[in-house]
Amino acid sequence: MSAPSYPELVTAVRREGEALAAAGGLGVDAAVPTCPGWDVGRLLLHTGRVYRFVTEILVTRAMAAPARPARAADGADAVGYFLDGLDEVVTALTEIGAHAPVWNWSVQPNVAGFWARRMAHESLIHRIDTQLAHEVLQPIDMDLAVDGIDEVFDAMAPRFFAKGSAGVAGVAGVAGVLHLDATDAAAQWTCELAPAALSVARGPGDGDVDVTVSGRAAELLLLLYNRADCEGCRVEGDRRLLTAWRERVHF
Repeated sequence: MSAPSYPELVTAVRREGEALAAAGGLGVDAAVPTCPGWDVGRLLLHTGRVYRFVTEILVTRAMAAPARPARAADGADAVGYFLDGLDEVVTALTEIGAHAPVWNWSVQPNVAGFWARRMAHESLIHRIDTQLAHEVLQPIDMDLAVDGIDEVFDAMAPRFFAKGSAGVAGVAGVAGVLHLDATDAAAQWTCELAPAALSVARGPGDGDVDVTVSGRAAELLLLLYNRADCEGCRVEGDRRLLTAWRERVHF
């Protein structure tokens, strides 16, 4: 299985973003159960602002973090604001190409391809959030789910473990070996976790494993993002490591 190409990721940004907007159109006042304290309108405005931030990086070819864009005006049409931002970021990604040098916050290379991938998964996860708010959940593409798990370990989790949940190094209580098995995709990950370190290898690994979680790639992705519990997955071994991840690692 190969990772999605740059054009495929840009297509995913558009597809997932439009699905997010469609769900948002069902009502902006609905509470988002996977984002406590947020309603759909706030989620749309947040994601639309993220799109504008990324567009600024791509259009200016920034090599340092730019200022955050202004928040939407009070009373703004949340769906319209979101869709304008989606159009802008898809256009910017399409025009710049995968290998153009631009800044990002991760340990990954400073190229535009990072942002195509990040926006694809930002759009996907918030599409799930919005659809859950309206109980209209649609399936997740398997290849995109596998890439989403890879991206968690490539970019999202290393940043989190570096700074910790309280702004200091380390994630207290998260230590051990977690193994993930995507049963529908013939993909596996072995993750050695320590309070201030993370090491991940594709495959079954060579040493002892504390807990193994088996399920469809989409189920594993949502579990890592704390958008779903273990229902539908098979868990073998010491659940305390999985519980510690779910309690302390939040994207």
